[in-house]
Amino acid sequence: MSQKAHLSFSGQGFDSSRATLTIRRTRAFRSFQRAVGDSTLLINSAYIGLELIARGGEKPPGLDINWSAPKNPRDVASKSRSLLHAAMLGHLFSAVDNYLYDLANEPWLQISTETRNILRKSKTKPGNKAYSIPERFAEIGTFTTDNELADEVLLEILTIWRNQSVHELRDTENIRTRLSRSTEDRLLQSAENLKNRYGKLDAKALIEHIKENKTPTRKDIVALASAAQNYLRAVDGRLLAGSLNSQEAVQDIALTEIRNALLSPNDRAFKVTWGKAPDARVRRLVAILQEAGFAPEAKIVPRTSPNFLLSLAESSAQDARNRLAQRHDSSS
Repeated sequence: MSQKAHLSFSGQGFDSSRATLTIRRTRAFRSFQRAVGDSTLLINSAYIGLELIARGGEKPPGLDINWSAPKNPRDVASKSRSLLHAAMLGHLFSAVDNYLYDLANEPWLQISTETRNILRKSKTKPGNKAYSIPERFAEIGTFTTDNELADEVLLEILTIWRNQSVHELRDTENIRTRLSRSTEDRLLQSAENLKNRYGKLDAKALIEHIKENKTPTRKDIVALASAAQNYLRAVDGRLLAGSLNSQEAVQDIALTEIRNALLSPNDRAFKVTWGKAPDARVRRLVAILQEAGFAPEAKIVPRTSPNFLLSLAESSAQDARNRLAQRHDSSS
C-alpha cells in the first residue's frame, strides 16, 4: 500500500465518512506480501549475525542456546548461509503456490471454474500429471512487456531450482539439472533487464549455480523474491481490472467483506460495532475493508460512492443487518 494510503487509513487528513474506496490488491496478494515482504530485511539481518560469528563473535550473555564458538567460524557461517538460502528457496516457492490457491478461493474474481481447479491443483493434465506453477499462471494469462517477461522467467527459475533441490539427489557426480534450454535462452535474453533491475544479477552465473546443483547465493535469493513480488503484483492488477467492472461490483464485494467480518453466528462483532457512534462505526468498516485489500482512491474507477460507508454506518442496527444479510442471500 502506498504511503499516502497508509496515512489516510491512519486518519491523518482523511475524512473516512466520505471515503471512496477501491480494491488495490486481492487478499491472496496481501497474504503473499506478508509472507515474503520482509525477506530482504530478514536475510540481511541473518547475514549480519553470521558475519559477527565469522569474525569471532561470541554468544551474548543470557541467551539460552546450547552453542559454543566454532573452531572455524568462517566455515560455519558459510554453511549456515547456504542452509538459509535453501530454506528461503522453499519458503518463496510455498508463498507463490499459496497465492495461486488463494486466488482460486476468491469468489468475486472473474476466473472460470476450470481455471480455479487448475490453480488449486484439483485438476491435472492428461496422464495425471500436475500443472507446474508457470503453467498455472499461464491459465490466468500472459504478459508481453520486457519487465514482466523477465520476472516471469525468474519465477520459472524459482520453481525449477526448488524442485531440483527437493527431488534430485545431491550427487555432484551425477547432477540432473531440470533447467531446459528454452528457459535458459529466455533467461539470457532478459539478462540485461535483470542486471539493471535486481542488483546487477548475473544471469550466466545464475545458470551455472543451477547446473552445478548449488544453493542460491544471497543475490540470487533477493532477486527471486523481488521478481516474484513484481510478477504477482502485475497478475493481481490484471485480475482486478478484469473483475471490478462497475461501482456496484466494488460495493457488493465491500458489503460481503463487512458481512463476513461482523455477522458471525452470535453477531457479537456486529453488536459491538453498532453500539458505537456512526463515526466510530465508519472507522471499523474502513479497517475491515483495508484488511480485504481496499484503499482510499479518488481517481481510479470503479470505486465506491463517496457516501457508501457513511450511509451504512448511519443506518439503524436492524437496517444495517438486513442490508448485509440481503447481500449474502443475493450472492448465495
